[in-house]
Amino acid sequence: MRPLGKIQASVLNALANNKDGKWHPDIGWIWDTPSGTLKVMRSLVPRGLVAAVEEEWGNHRNQKFMRTVYTITDEGRRIANGG
Repeated sequence: MRPLGKIQASVLNALANNKDGKWHPDIGWIWDTPSGTLKVMRSLVPRGLVAAVEEEWGNHRNQKFMRTVYTITDEGRRIANGG
């Protein structure tokens, strides 16, 4: 596996140290832009460093709303901590 790029490593580190290791576009922190952060998160998923999980975040008039939450994995946390 190729080494992480500087931005990927920085985003992974931020994810490990913020909001219980979870991120979605409304969470309050971004790396440059929300779409840029999303692009980096998506690049970390195939590497097994971040998991993308669909979560229900709202219910209005019997209609459920879902969003993707990106959560750091154990391997991602190990790498973020320098291991």
